[in-house]
Amino acid sequence: MVHTRAAEAIGPLDGTEVRALEFAARDVAVHWAGNPDAVVTIAFSVNKVDFGPAQQIVEDEVGEQRRDGRTYGAIQYAGGAVAVRLTSDRPLGQVTVLACATTTLSPRAGVTSGTTT
Repeated sequence: MVHTRAAEAIGPLDGTEVRALEFAARDVAVHWAGNPDAVVTIAFSVNKVDFGPAQQIVEDEVGEQRRDGRTYGAIQYAGGAVAVRLTSDRPLGQVTVLACATTTLSPRAGVTSGTTT
């Protein structure tokens, strides 16, 4: 059995900001309201201190079809990140970072048979 865990870190973004995630995330997706032409980057950290290189958020083609005033970034591998550093070239009123992780559970007594991936 696979258990998927998800949590959001939501808030405005003006310039650069570090956001802590509730758990070590395997994947993240970022979406924001307004400013569809904003250039947004993300960098991942597994220790809340050191961050990897910034990567530009690439728009998700399925999100483009929603036409709801939000820009949806494609899902990105986060490698167990516990924090992200977001940067935008223009102010954004609401940016959401959706963090996801999965855990494999043993069918016997719900015992975890692996670590969060």
